[in-house]
Amino acid sequence: MGARTHGRRARCRDVQPEHVWVCLPGRVGAVDGRDRYDRGMSAKELRTDCPSCRARLTVDVRTEKVVGWRSADDGRGGGRAGVDDDDWSRAVSRAQGREGRGRDRFEAALAKQTARERDLDDLFDRAATRAGGRDRDFPGLGARPKEATPPRDRPWSDAWVRRLSRAELATLGARVRGAGGDVLEFGAARAAIGDGIAELFDVDLADDGDLARALEATALVENATARTLPMPGTAAVAARLLAHGWVPTDLDPVYFHDLRDLPPAPRTVRPAEAGDLDAWSRIVSRAHGVPDDERETHVARIAAQFGGAGWQLFLARDEGEDVAAAAMRAEDGVAVLAMAATLPDRRGCGHQRDLIRARLHAAVAAGCDVATSLPEPRGPSQSATERCGFALAFHQLLWVPRSDA
Repeated sequence: MGARTHGRRARCRDVQPEHVWVCLPGRVGAVDGRDRYDRGMSAKELRTDCPSCRARLTVDVRTEKVVGWRSADDGRGGGRAGVDDDDWSRAVSRAQGREGRGRDRFEAALAKQTARERDLDDLFDRAATRAGGRDRDFPGLGARPKEATPPRDRPWSDAWVRRLSRAELATLGARVRGAGGDVLEFGAARAAIGDGIAELFDVDLADDGDLARALEATALVENATARTLPMPGTAAVAARLLAHGWVPTDLDPVYFHDLRDLPPAPRTVRPAEAGDLDAWSRIVSRAHGVPDDERETHVARIAAQFGGAGWQLFLARDEGEDVAAAAMRAEDGVAVLAMAATLPDRRGCGHQRDLIRARLHAAVAAGCDVATSLPEPRGPSQSATERCGFALAFHQLLWVPRSDA
């Protein structure tokens, strides 16, 4: 007789010690008898022998069900549990599911604790540096100087704002020149034009004739943009741009970092070597989601823009693999942080934060007194920039040609 019979509900509702459980075809019942019984591990179970087939039965007193059965001919004193194959499979699946969920919870808790320990280490290192500091070596860049270069200009002064803006212009100029473009001068105004880039600077310094020529040349390129700074006479500059058919489109935040107060140097970032340009460019291309059929062309463009003299490139590693890339250029004592990208499946792990910190230390080694960054507004890059100690320097107003002009 199979175990399925023993899984049915017993008809006797009052289990008494003198009852024994009988295996009958199609049902399980309790009858009076003198056959032996013994209690299980608790008073909630009874173990007894069936007087019909002599099988050893285990009965749950509360549910009145036979929960275990072993055949009489089992030399070990028992056979198999009274659970059918479907019930057993479901039980195994539930146990495996609990194991998987437990593993997931453990790994999530471990990752959270690891991140917390890293943040605490950063806070401790920063506090130690401020309290008297200690020199830390940044791999590949030499020892960190004990004192950063003193600021040349007072923060937020007109000269300071202009210097940050011109460092950004020089950085864009290096990119377009690498790809065959150039920085064109229209009197005091300058435009970086080439390879899909068209950015016009210092429009407030140009006279009417030079401004007209600069706007006309810049507008020939798709996505052309002119920038105005928070300088005296901004209203007059805006009126001139409006008269030429240009309209404001957005406010672009510019951030800065005083290099006398540095965060801890990361240990997961290395400066790119001469043979790393192709790998560096491919990380940038993959991070930007360039289709496979356009990948090689895009990689070549990135390598041309950032492969020239004066660029410092960096790679962040994770488990022995390069997974994030960034660039920096020092211009007139200003370190411009540019082009940061992380592979899609490695985002959210702090690689951009580490790349920012590595470039700040490299900026000090290069003799810069201030660093600047223009992260995409309201995005993860802006959040990472702020968490690394950058402060808002100013907003520059972006202008574009009117579509019906």
